[in-house]
Amino acid sequence: MNLGINLSGARYGLLADFSSIDYFAARGFSTIRLPLDWELLQPKLNGPLEASLMTQVHAFVSYAEARGMDVIIDLHNYGSYAGHLIGTAQTPVKAFADFWGRMAAEFKNDANVSFGLMNEPQLASAGAWLPAVNAAVSAIRAAGATSQEILVSGTYWDGAHNWTQTDNASVLGTKGAIVDPSDNIVFEVHQYLDDTSGKHEWVVSETIGVERLTAITEWARETGSRLYLGEFGVANNPTALIALGNMLNFLAANSDVWVGAAYWAAGKGWQDYMYSVEPNHGILDMPQMAVLAQHTDTRTVAKTLPDGLVEVLTFVGDSSSASIRDVVAADGRLLSRTLFDPEARVTRSVEVRSDQTLKLSIHSVPGSAPDIVEIYTPTDEIVSRTTFNTDGSKLLQFFGENEWQTVRSETYTADGRLAEVFIKNPDGTLVVQHYANDIISSVETFDAGWNFISRSSYDAAGRLTRTQSVDDSGHNVVTEYGSAGTVPTTAYVYDTSWKLIGTRSYDAEGLLLLERTKLAGGGEQVDSYQGGRITQTELFDRAGALVSRTVRDSDGTRTVSSFENGVIETLEVVASSGQILARTCYDDSGLVSTVERTAEDGTRLLETYRSGTASLATSEAYAADGRLVSRTTYDVEGRVSEVLTESSDGTHTVAKYAAGATTPSTLDVFDASWAIVSRTHFDPDGDVTAIDRIDASGRHLVDSFEPGSRSPIRSEIYDASWNLVSRTTFDGEGRVVETLQEGTDGTHTVARFTAGAEHPSTVDVFSPDWSILSRAHYDQNGAFIAIDRIDPSGRHLVDSFEPGSASPIRSEVYDASWNLLSRITYDSDGRITTVQHDKADGGHLIARYDADGDLQYLDTFAPNWAMLARATFLDDGSLQAVDHIGADGSHRVDTFRGGSEQAYRSEFYDPQWRFIEGRGFADGGGPTSELAAEAWNFAESGGPGGSVVPAPAWTDDTLSASASSDHFPVSGWLLAG
Repeated sequence: MNLGINLSGARYGLLADFSSIDYFAARGFSTIRLPLDWELLQPKLNGPLEASLMTQVHAFVSYAEARGMDVIIDLHNYGSYAGHLIGTAQTPVKAFADFWGRMAAEFKNDANVSFGLMNEPQLASAGAWLPAVNAAVSAIRAAGATSQEILVSGTYWDGAHNWTQTDNASVLGTKGAIVDPSDNIVFEVHQYLDDTSGKHEWVVSETIGVERLTAITEWARETGSRLYLGEFGVANNPTALIALGNMLNFLAANSDVWVGAAYWAAGKGWQDYMYSVEPNHGILDMPQMAVLAQHTDTRTVAKTLPDGLVEVLTFVGDSSSASIRDVVAADGRLLSRTLFDPEARVTRSVEVRSDQTLKLSIHSVPGSAPDIVEIYTPTDEIVSRTTFNTDGSKLLQFFGENEWQTVRSETYTADGRLAEVFIKNPDGTLVVQHYANDIISSVETFDAGWNFISRSSYDAAGRLTRTQSVDDSGHNVVTEYGSAGTVPTTAYVYDTSWKLIGTRSYDAEGLLLLERTKLAGGGEQVDSYQGGRITQTELFDRAGALVSRTVRDSDGTRTVSSFENGVIETLEVVASSGQILARTCYDDSGLVSTVERTAEDGTRLLETYRSGTASLATSEAYAADGRLVSRTTYDVEGRVSEVLTESSDGTHTVAKYAAGATTPSTLDVFDASWAIVSRTHFDPDGDVTAIDRIDASGRHLVDSFEPGSRSPIRSEIYDASWNLVSRTTFDGEGRVVETLQEGTDGTHTVARFTAGAEHPSTVDVFSPDWSILSRAHYDQNGAFIAIDRIDPSGRHLVDSFEPGSASPIRSEVYDASWNLLSRITYDSDGRITTVQHDKADGGHLIARYDADGDLQYLDTFAPNWAMLARATFLDDGSLQAVDHIGADGSHRVDTFRGGSEQAYRSEFYDPQWRFIEGRGFADGGGPTSELAAEAWNFAESGGPGGSVVPAPAWTDDTLSASASSDHFPVSGWLLAG
């Protein structure tokens, strides 16, 4: 399993000593949980991280990575800073987020680092803790640490046993409560096996660990959460060790939710702490390790040596090189142990000598001869440490009883003569005593990095009286000490001609607090320090008024404020390179008027605030060449009202928002000359409802949408004055249903489509007042099959076509009630074949034509389609004969010639066409009839012509024969005289 160890003791040199890493890596541990103090990492809220400590943390992380171990940076502050809980006025949430933003920026590129937000936060509830969690998570991700895991602890001492019984589960564990764009959150919990406090040697039972982890395990599996057991530990007694083993077995069996665990604890300074597994001298196991080692990724191989001793080799993972070599006596006593690095080189060894003292050898260069040898008493008190130098000299260090603090160090030359004595002060400074004739003559002081600090002078009694040094500016600094000769009180700064130009004051520990420097113009410069580093510079004029203030961060960034009459005018953030990163301007009342930020690539962001308020008015982004990229406008409530985006091609996009809306109501696109190109409308949910595109002529092309649909339900074109030009309607599947085209003369054309059809089924033309003028019909292939024209009286003029033909096959006239008035049929060449006319009395006339288009017959029918008469015509169009058919079927045939309208002969036949009688007339003086006159009239008019559906050439008069008393009846006919 992924077993880790809490390495506590950053205050006690843990970060400068990697021996613990060597040991636990050799033991197969995969992770280090590294508890750190917020106050040490960040001495001032919202201030820079402490540089020297961060250097140590970075080195620690890098060394752990080289040994194959991950590091959890654990902020071990119990939810507070300097005793004030997060969320209070003294420790606001934003200060907590500021710390994690800075820390994440430091380690965003370290793949072996995870972030433990806070150890056992003591806030009142999970609800009170959640805002701080989200603020920290946001700051971590914003700093660029997007891949590392974030561990979130619960409140109420972060106990696993009561997680599901508190709002840790219901608040922190609610899906979406913790907002992490990287979705890489693990809940860290702690569990001790006594009364849950972790303060006792006893445990409740051998199974208590399993029992206390069961509920949260089931909860995590149900909610899809991941867990990390950040602290657990037991004392050295049988029941406790069994309980420890049972709990570790449970974690391994439930590794789908438990991503790992870290034992509490190891590290510097634990001494006889009951749960500690910190190895003695960095190499010898504590009793609990026998259980823990069973759950690391290690294996052991034992072999009996020729002298009867047993060699036990420990291997990590699949490595073929041993990480530990133990030599054990027959009775089980450990006689020696050697640790190896991954390259099988010795890093540390211990030998139990015959007098039971221990000899510890440390190989700073793995595989080389030891450069440090330490001797311990049988009671484990350090006696001495000898450090061997490569030139043959050596450093001998002596330690106080039961202490690791060096009391005295002596340096000897290669021939054994005392040359110097070094004393290490509690503050980390190093003192070098120079001897001549066994009497101290001077003392030089260096910092922890052996940088020269000062030279001290002593009186005859060996008491320190004065130090002298030269600062970075070349000025002479003289520091005086109190009567005890131990702590500086005041320093005087002189120029090269020893003219006093400043003073420095020190605290009780001798650290610089304040420096005042006189300026050539009569003003004064006041520098403030923290931990020996300058943090602030203030300039005052000769009247004592503040002129400027510069605050320096550890990364070289400067924040420069300028003042006029005591009121701030500008505030600039300047990078170490000198580039101005941000500039804030203020009005006469000290309120922000503008904020301008400049990125490394030259792009700028300019924010403008409303006069006399802190309300943001506009936010503008500019490219490096000064071109406006975007402008966001806000209303008086600080809500977005408009967003302008400028494209590189010169087009402008303007999004407008309704009050309080999070999505735009309209989105306008303009060309480079600000002529509008399009407008998109959105509903309150952000779905497109309409798109209006405007062409160069000012016409509007408008698409309308159903909410959530990507296909329009309607497309319309309007002219520049918003007069409708056309409209296309679509069904739910995006297919055309209907099109409307508005003519310049005010007419309307409507095409309708059947579902899924490519071509219209009908095309209607309407007058300006929407009276229908015509309707064209088409087949499914788009071929023209009929057109219906409606005249002002409501009559229908209908032409019918064969699909694909340009010539009609039939032309019909109907009245407003769709009663047929006339019909013309055509052959495939467009020539008339028949003409039918329905008369007002219900009767019918049908004219028939030959293939040459000449009139052949004109038939008359009663309303019931009983034939009444037939007129026959010659090829020259003249009337040849008229056959009158009586009600009984008898026939009277009048024959004509020479263009005469009067018959020259009449013949009578019975219904079987048997001749009955014939009569001739001189000079065409025979009878005439209305039918004959109608036939002549029709023939002389040339028949139909002039339009597709012509007006009939005949009248609606009846064709019944006229009666005369001097003619006899023949088969029911009354012949004309």
